[in-house]
This record gives sequence, structure tokens and C-alpha cells, in this order.
Amino acid sequence: MTHNERGLIILHGAAEVLLGLLCGLAAVAEELARAQPQTWRAAHAALLLAGVWLLATGAVFPLLVLPPRQKSALCWSLLVTAYAFSTAVLVQGITGVRALSPNGTLATLIAYGANIVTVGSGMLAALLTLLGAVAALKGGQ
Repeated sequence: MTHNERGLIILHGAAEVLLGLLCGLAAVAEELARAQPQTWRAAHAALLLAGVWLLATGAVFPLLVLPPRQKSALCWSLLVTAYAFSTAVLVQGITGVRALSPNGTLATLIAYGANIVTVGSGMLAALLTLLGAVAALKGGQ
């Protein structure tokens, strides 16, 4: 991964953490209004987790052994995962829907589509990270 791609992952990881913290504020505001803030709590935790995933991957990326195209694919799959997930949880938090199926309103369809993209790109990112770690271990023997 080039220095620029690594910087992108770290930058967007920090942005995800900030977005997750802001969702925590929304959860507190709903709690104070005596509403049920479960959706915002879930968004808070999930976006913090996504941000930490990006930060951790950016930190260990120099240790992973991948060809340049796979390094680039890992970078972009992480960014797609993070922002698709952000879209899904923000739409769900704002509208109060749970987008586990593609039925209902346009907001539900958007959040569901974003969830599907999250799963696909997240699995690609996890697989590439695993392959890079395995190759690094084999190279060290």
C-alpha cells in the first residue's frame, strides 16, 4: 500500500470514530427526551467499531504482504465498507426503521442496500487482510 492509501484509511477511520461519537450524542439527546434511543446507540457502537477497524488496519498495513492491486483493493473495500455502513445506520437512526429486508419505504430500501454493500465489501476487506497476514507469516519463516 502506498503511503497515500494508508493515510486515506487512517483519515477515514478517524472520521468514522467522530461520526460514531456524534451518534452517541444523538442517543443521549433521545434518552433525555425519554425516547427509546436503541437505534442511535447501535449506530454509536457500530461506527466506533468501524473506525477502529480502519485505524487498526491502517496501522498494521505495512506488515501485510499483498500485491499492489490487492493492497489497493483492500484500501477501497475498507472505505466502501465504512461509508456504506455509515449510510445504513444513519438512515436507520434518522427514520427509526430496521433495514433487514428490502420491503417498506424508500429509506428502508436505501438502508438495506447499504447494508448489503457493507457485507460484501467488508468480507472482501477481511479476506484480503487475512491473506496478507498469512503471506507475511509464510515470508517470515
